[in-house]
Amino acid sequence: MRLALLALLPVMLAACGNERIDPEARMPTPYPEDSEPGETVTPVSNEFAVTSTEASEIEGEWTATRIGGNETLVFTSATGEQIAGVGCQDRGSDAANGVMFHRFMAFEDVGDSISVYTSAGSKSYGPAGDNPVTITVGEDDPFAVMLASARGDIRIVTDSGDVTVIPTSDEVRALVSDCRGAFVYTSPADEEETEEE
Repeated sequence: MRLALLALLPVMLAACGNERIDPEARMPTPYPEDSEPGETVTPVSNEFAVTSTEASEIEGEWTATRIGGNETLVFTSATGEQIAGVGCQDRGSDAANGVMFHRFMAFEDVGDSISVYTSAGSKSYGPAGDNPVTITVGEDDPFAVMLASARGDIRIVTDSGDVTVIPTSDEVRALVSDCRGAFVYTSPADEEETEEE
């Protein structure tokens, strides 16, 4: 096999061509063809450029309140502006609770989506409604689990480029954990075993 490959080597090299490399040729440069390195070149705009998600943490505090009759913690900045909220939607004893995340801003300022980043993970959602923009998920949703265990900062990034950073808190984790209650995940295998018994 090795001898056959060696025998084919001259044929393969011939197929590649016999072009020679010009030793005087220049490497491509980041400058346009007609400009010199010293000239000022206007950069081309790129509408798909990645927007930085860097931002300073907003100073403020979480306070307990109710939104739409639901127990909610709202983060208010030191200047008195409501930034975000985390709440529990009590759906009664016959249904699973909902975990709610609010971002206080006009709907038209959001864009097509809103993303929430934490130490425990991140999720993106298409917004619905107006001010506040609200994400509501079931108690077993990964987003609810994420909020119940997040530490450090909560980073909120909208499709329009707005980046907001607020601290999470023990109170937020406790509210979400209580809202989830005694929720226990039951795998399909566990359900089958229970039916057989």
